Amino acid sequence: MINIDNYTESDVEMKIILPLLKDKMPEGLQLEDYHIQTKSSLKKILIDKGTSQKLYYPDFAITILGVPLLIVEAKKPNEDLDEAYRQACLYANEINREFPKNINPCQLVIASDGIYIYAGNSDTNIPEFKIERSNWINTNVEFDSFLNKFSFNKLENTARNFRAKIGTGARFKNPINLLGGKKIRNLESSNSFGENISIQYRHLFNPNLEVEKNDIVKNAYVKLNKVESHILPIDNIFNKRLFDNEGTLIYDFENPTEITSKFENPKNLNNQVLLLIGSVGSGKSTFTTYLKEVALQENIRESTHWINLNLNDAPVNKEEIYKWTKKTIINNIKIKFNDIEFDSLSFILELYKEEIISLKKGVLSLFDESEIKYKELLAENILKYQNDIDLTLDKYILRLINEKKKELVIVLDNCDKRNVEEQLLMFEVANWLKDNIKTIVFLPIRDTTYENHKYDKPLDTVVKDLIFKINPPNLEQVLASRIGYISKLSNNNKDGFYLLDNGIKVKYPSKDEEKYLKSILNSLFNNNFFKKLISGFAGRNIRNGIEIFLDFCKSGHINEAEITKIIKSNSEYILPNHLISKVFIRGNKVYYTDSNSRIKNLFYSVPSDEIPDPFVRVSILKYLFDNRYTTDAHKSLTGYIKTDLLLKFLNSLGHDENRTIEELKLFLRLNLIENESLNPDFFNTQDLIKITSIGLANYEIIRNIDYLASVAEDMWYKDNILAEEITSNLSGNGEYAHLSIQSVSLHSRQLLNYLENYYKTNFSFINGKIIDTDFAPIDFNLLNSDINDFNKNIKTDSKPNLSKEKIYEASVLNIQHYGMICEIVDTSFFGLIHVSELPEDFLEKYSLGNTLKIKVKEFKTAHNKYNLVLAK
Repeated sequence: MINIDNYTESDVEMKIILPLLKDKMPEGLQLEDYHIQTKSSLKKILIDKGTSQKLYYPDFAITILGVPLLIVEAKKPNEDLDEAYRQACLYANEINREFPKNINPCQLVIASDGIYIYAGNSDTNIPEFKIERSNWINTNVEFDSFLNKFSFNKLENTARNFRAKIGTGARFKNPINLLGGKKIRNLESSNSFGENISIQYRHLFNPNLEVEKNDIVKNAYVKLNKVESHILPIDNIFNKRLFDNEGTLIYDFENPTEITSKFENPKNLNNQVLLLIGSVGSGKSTFTTYLKEVALQENIRESTHWINLNLNDAPVNKEEIYKWTKKTIINNIKIKFNDIEFDSLSFILELYKEEIISLKKGVLSLFDESEIKYKELLAENILKYQNDIDLTLDKYILRLINEKKKELVIVLDNCDKRNVEEQLLMFEVANWLKDNIKTIVFLPIRDTTYENHKYDKPLDTVVKDLIFKINPPNLEQVLASRIGYISKLSNNNKDGFYLLDNGIKVKYPSKDEEKYLKSILNSLFNNNFFKKLISGFAGRNIRNGIEIFLDFCKSGHINEAEITKIIKSNSEYILPNHLISKVFIRGNKVYYTDSNSRIKNLFYSVPSDEIPDPFVRVSILKYLFDNRYTTDAHKSLTGYIKTDLLLKFLNSLGHDENRTIEELKLFLRLNLIENESLNPDFFNTQDLIKITSIGLANYEIIRNIDYLASVAEDMWYKDNILAEEITSNLSGNGEYAHLSIQSVSLHSRQLLNYLENYYKTNFSFINGKIIDTDFAPIDFNLLNSDINDFNKNIKTDSKPNLSKEKIYEASVLNIQHYGMICEIVDTSFFGLIHVSELPEDFLEKYSLGNTLKIKVKEFKTAHNKYNLVLAK
């Protein structure tokens, strides 16, 4: 056994106690790093009495499932272990004082000088175990008893029992669940005008066909410069990491000399791979199209023949993919030369002329050309040549490309939209093309794919000078350029239409569509908050940003009254902030649910947990946000934090590490966070993680009052009365209409009050008591202040002042069996059109968002609503 007489206290900690805590059973307690809070982070607590009173903190505190269970004190060999054990007991008891009466989670203590281990309960200064180190073996009865009492499994069971006591087994209720089933949860509002536009112009916003891409790069291409790039500071971390030493960044999309200069002599690029690296949706395909159609000089375009292979269509097994690749190249060549009759005998004889000449010099020389046998042998061999796909491919390239003094460029598009195994197969195809066909292989791939596979073939053979990187263009400019092109085309396009309430198709001039798109664009990008929001949710993915914009355009929350204002204002009208928030958060849905929205509910919890935790999601993002400029000590990656450090920190604040891990996995899949391996399907507690722009946008929207009101609808409440009250409001039985600005104020305040009370009851007693931190998941005072400011801007009419003689417009907000709740346009009032005032088929006839002509019948003071009737 090692002589430890000269060990320091630090040696005892690192070489004896930590192995005991972390080693697998039956040699150790089998704890993870994130269970072990170390002295550097522990809070000093006043212990003892009288003249002996002092500030003290131990060497380790063990927290499992967010519960402090065990205090560990280290001493150097032969120091006073009895005193060390006593002080650790005092510390444990002080921690227990912070918890509710008769709940004492921190019941165990360990003290060791490396020679002995003292262990037992914290309520007595007399250790239950005093075991000499020579007996720390699994065959020793006393050590085995110690392991059974202090092992992870035993501690975890204790933690679960504690959490069950705190949780009290209460039944949680969710307003959306109380409201109804899937049909209610998925209820949508309609905007046929916006839907028609998004369909009619989808080929301009999201071109898929090559002819559509050609049209865009020639008429609506964004000519990027470095300053205008759609890159947020949080994303620059990855760019710096990837391209400090590898590849060339293209700054000017209009004149990308970095890459066009390589094509000055295309022959030199044969059997080479050119990499174009960019994020998902950054415009790699569009840039490739621009390169071959516009950016390259005309003489280079004339001397190259480009073929695009969409690997989304490729089979995913080795037996078929090479055959598919060869056939697809041949078919692409045929499409390019559609003036040639490929089945004609003259073309076939020309295609295989070398083989036919050789055949004539050989076996065919035995026969006269007029003989049937001659013709049979010739036909037989031609069929053999045609069935030889490798020969046929070589001949097509030779005859139609090389002999025309052109070089072949094969673009392998979508090679990385696969799982890992299929992705590697696509790379094998790229490598085969490079080695077996006289071609330039142009490979647009994701930055994450390059990072994960740069040491695999063919990426490992790529010349550094042939690696290029693009940043995504500015999203606002992309949208503006597409809308500008729509404006140019408007005189040649057919008018759009949308459906009136009675189902009649009403035609709109295409100029109205243009006005609508411009107004939506201005509404989103003229406000810094919403501009930051859409940019954040798009991240580096411009394609995703365009989808967000199109989804916004077709949201049914933009009702007919708003559309009319847009068109009458000649696109100068800006949507109200309250409406923009509503569309962002709800999309086309009437009710908010976490599963249906791209904006996640950061206060969502799982009701089956011992203590449902509505703060774990927001705590994850806040911790990563607070550390976004931290540099990892080992790998010098700014913004990246080791996963087990986050787990350890949140564990010390009362969060169950198992729930935290599940939420981390979800956030990886949803791209709210990003791991070091850049693989969302991979999770390891030793991996580095950071917050992404999408995570940042989700975190920063917390201060939006519409967000708070929306997530209040899909919350699990311990307060069942509150859940039922919110459900009543959602169903139209509350004082205000469900989507009214007054309901937004009410629900946001109810949510915040509930969260603050729940936090005090279940988490505040541990926060800052184990480790020295003032971390809180949210700033309740700040959010309350935000709601107060929001309320100041709510327009209220203290007296009902609408005329019974006048006809008003009203927008349908809610449809129930008893009638329809409507918002009276340009007023702060709402009203009910009772079922008795509606046609029998009103449930089928009307949709949410419809604008109706109505008259006021009477004002109901008790409900603060008007009774309305349809205007005749």
